[in-house]
Amino acid sequence: MFFRYNWLFIVWGLIILVLMLIPGRDVPKVEVWIPIDKIVHAGVFLIFSLLMIFGFSRQISFLMLKKNAILFTFLFSILYGITTEFIQRLATDRSFDIWDIVANIVGGILGILIFEWSGKKIPFIEKYLEKYLFN
Repeated sequence: MFFRYNWLFIVWGLIILVLMLIPGRDVPKVEVWIPIDKIVHAGVFLIFSLLMIFGFSRQISFLMLKKNAILFTFLFSILYGITTEFIQRLATDRSFDIWDIVANIVGGILGILIFEWSGKKIPFIEKYLEKYLFN
């Protein structure tokens, strides 16, 4: 039952890891008033935390995880955001950037807040996930 609701955030986490390992020279450089890569980092981790909290709050295999879905999502999102930033150092032309970690954390927090503000349900997403991905 755990993987039924959590496989999507696990796959998304692997996608994040692959994206973070793309050589720096292959990543387009676009600058606006805030570097676009910080927006991308926040957006990727917003989705990550939304998928994670959705899965944690619906699974029934680990009741402590279900009851504390917000806390575990927050902690795991921060830990994964920091870890991926350190792993980036292994990629060609990539480096550690504290502001990427900040963007990852901001995205994770925004995902949690969106989940909470929506009453723990995001109807159109929940309906789609339940119908097509979790059956």
